[in-house]
Amino acid sequence: MILVFKTSLGNESEVEKIAPALDDFLGKSGSWNVDLEDCDNILRVVTDRFEVKEIELVLSSKGHFCKELDD
Repeated sequence: MILVFKTSLGNESEVEKIAPALDDFLGKSGSWNVDLEDCDNILRVVTDRFEVKEIELVLSSKGHFCKELDD
């Protein structure tokens, strides 16, 4: 499953700061990337588990907005 989120991540430095938290949260069961070229600074998460609220909380705990986008 691919989950897509709008975020407040604005640059590579901010992505690097949240990377350990997302890596720890997802473990080996998922992967993620951020598209800073998109106007919504898109976070894409590939995971076998449905964890929308948890992923939003991971970024929120690091001081960033994160909201799942509708299909």
